[in-house]
Amino acid sequence: MGLLNELKNLIVEKPMKWYDVALASTDMDDIYDILRINFSNNYEAMFNVLERKGLGRKFLEQLTSNWDEPDLDLKILQFLGGPKAYKNGSIDNDLLDEFIVYPAIERMSTVSVTDDGKILYELMDGEESMFFSDDAQHIAKMVFSNGFDSDAFDYDTYESIEDLINLLSKENYIKLVRFVVINWQNEVVHSGREEFETWVESDGVGDDGFFITPSRMNHYITDDDRYNFIVLLSEVDEFHDLLYQIKYEYSLAWSDVVSNQYYGAYYKALKKYLGDVVKVGTTHTYFKETKKTEVPTKFYDVTNTIRDIFLKWVEHHGDIDENELYYLIPGYNDLEPDVVDYPEDDQEVLDGFNENFENALY
Repeated sequence: MGLLNELKNLIVEKPMKWYDVALASTDMDDIYDILRINFSNNYEAMFNVLERKGLGRKFLEQLTSNWDEPDLDLKILQFLGGPKAYKNGSIDNDLLDEFIVYPAIERMSTVSVTDDGKILYELMDGEESMFFSDDAQHIAKMVFSNGFDSDAFDYDTYESIEDLINLLSKENYIKLVRFVVINWQNEVVHSGREEFETWVESDGVGDDGFFITPSRMNHYITDDDRYNFIVLLSEVDEFHDLLYQIKYEYSLAWSDVVSNQYYGAYYKALKKYLGDVVKVGTTHTYFKETKKTEVPTKFYDVTNTIRDIFLKWVEHHGDIDENELYYLIPGYNDLEPDVVDYPEDDQEVLDGFNENFENALY
């Protein structure tokens, strides 16, 4: 009787179908023979058959819920076709998003998905500097947090006063002459240069002194050469501060152009990773871990780049186990823009020098 029951059990019981085994699996060992014998270790081929049976999503749900396996994200990617399928556009992006992209996003406090499906990456003011190398950190922190370091772009061009006054537009040159008239009219200045001996003798104030008068200064307004006025400014002690101001304004225009080159290069470098800022906002953080502070934030649209970022990470690391996006970006802290400490456009310096000249005087 026992033998009959055993024979009956052998006849009635059917072996599990391979896909039932796959749907009940808890690790790679459970499906190792299926992959090897049925599909020649081709993950995608096995998954495509499951898909045709309407079991593809159910199988991926089994992986994410019940598999105790390292490099799970990589295995999911391999079942979906792997990097090759992603790069040639044949991968199912909906499944890629559902089982790899969005679960990773949910673990990241700085990444969010909008109602219309855009994926935004939020950075607090200054955090963009994390993407730059140690050598570029100082400038990056200043560029992206609107900070100011008075020494960072403080250039002294050591231009001669003759060259600088000759660089002034005709209008600004006339303003400079009038500035001297307004501020030193009827005051005594001193110079031992022979060009001013006649005025010294005429005024008779001693010590190589003479008066600044409108009639004397008006001569320089119509002097196209400007040379004599340059001599006056250069050889009179009382004009020392004025000359310093003129040199400072030119150096400032020079520095502004170079700083703009840095700003432009750093923003351009970051754009390669994150694209443009799509909106700004604020968030709260803790200053020195105790004081709650509201700080500005920027949102970057990474919808078209985040899959690439995740894919490269999964290829090399197996699982997305980092909770901050910048760690996942290849070379995230290697940006080091090549910027020269010299204006690429001399005309831009000249325009800036003349544009700000009147404000500097008055």
